[in-house]
Amino acid sequence: MSDVQPPPPLPKLRDDLRFVAATSDNGCTIYDPLRHRFFRVDATAAAMLQIWQVCLTAEDIALACYDMHGMTLEPRAVGAFVQWLSANELTDVVDEQTWRARALAVEKQRHGWLLWSIHNYLFIKLPLFAPQPALNALAPWLAPIFSRSFFAMVALCGCAGLYFAGREWERMLATLPELLTLQTGGLFVVSLAVVKSLHELGHAATATRFGCRVPSMGLCFMIMVPMLYTDVSDAWKLSSRRQRVLIDAAGIIVELCIACVSLLAWVLLPDGPAKSIAAMLATSSLL
Repeated sequence: MSDVQPPPPLPKLRDDLRFVAATSDNGCTIYDPLRHRFFRVDATAAAMLQIWQVCLTAEDIALACYDMHGMTLEPRAVGAFVQWLSANELTDVVDEQTWRARALAVEKQRHGWLLWSIHNYLFIKLPLFAPQPALNALAPWLAPIFSRSFFAMVALCGCAGLYFAGREWERMLATLPELLTLQTGGLFVVSLAVVKSLHELGHAATATRFGCRVPSMGLCFMIMVPMLYTDVSDAWKLSSRRQRVLIDAAGIIVELCIACVSLLAWVLLPDGPAKSIAAMLATSSLL
């Protein structure tokens, strides 16, 4: 009787996984909807995933990749990819041993409150609300701001504001110390909060426009410094790099638009509270 053991079968991938093809490197993104996590893999892994369901063993994967794509793969390289899939819980659990291994891994990740504080000192995230229903309702109203004519108008306001503010530069500089007095300090903080809120809304609205889901917005602490955040991790599903970059840059673009309009408003408005508010919005946006 032969002692040669048959090769182990390939594990079955989870049925709820979603795969998004990439446009640049022929790789793909694996989306785990259960944990809302994304995994980017290269072209070799994407080729294996493409034929995973019709192959039985690692040797079958290696032969099929050579026949279809001309890739030379060692069965042990396929085995390493199998281990990576299992370690990231992307395969179905069919035996008690795998269940126990995953349960042990989850238990090791649990810490007491002291260790949790140490591990999360650099970044603590506190979700406050789920904005998706509001974003869907606002989408038709916000559509015009994504047009080229809107950005052309804002750019024109910015150029005009810079030109006229440059002619009154000394007056503009004299205004800045007044914004940090005790009387106007609270108003400056409020204007900064408004600008940063619109910054985060820019990320969320742009993600919604490109078909991404925004599961949460809230407050985070980075080295105990509070700031707002928007969860736009769904952008990993997009195959267009341009769209992903626009989602990342949307907050800065919003602040630049606020600065352009506020700078022109400072030039045009008469002296008074409205002019001070315009100066605060312009300076806080630029800062």
